[in-house]
Amino acid sequence: MNASPQALASALYTAYQDVAKRYTAALRMVGEVVAASHRGEAIDEQLGQVLALLAETTSQDVSLAPVRQQWEQAGRPCSDTLRTVMESIASLIRQIQNELQVLSQAVQARRDQLADELDACNRRCRMQRAYQGKS
Repeated sequence: MNASPQALASALYTAYQDVAKRYTAALRMVGEVVAASHRGEAIDEQLGQVLALLAETTSQDVSLAPVRQQWEQAGRPCSDTLRTVMESIASLIRQIQNELQVLSQAVQARRDQLADELDACNRRCRMQRAYQGKS
């Protein structure tokens, strides 16, 4: 069954509104994860929730493929509202990507700091053993 181009665009608009809401929630959650990371808090659980939401959103987007394909074959009639929601989604994805990059850099910096602290601790332990062996 082939729907009209306008019906396809309307269906995409409605679905993309939901996708945008999910990405908005993911962006908020990523911001919270970044803030928690900067405070030195554990972020595993929160990050897992973000990744689960992004996976659900990706799955939802994949399920739209047949509608999107029909829409493209119909010449992609794009209303201003559909264009706006698609641009919003693209912007949200870029913001999430930027936040995840900030998080990755913060985690890497913390990892490097912990490695330095572990090296210093190991040196102290070796020195203590050396002093204890001489006394």
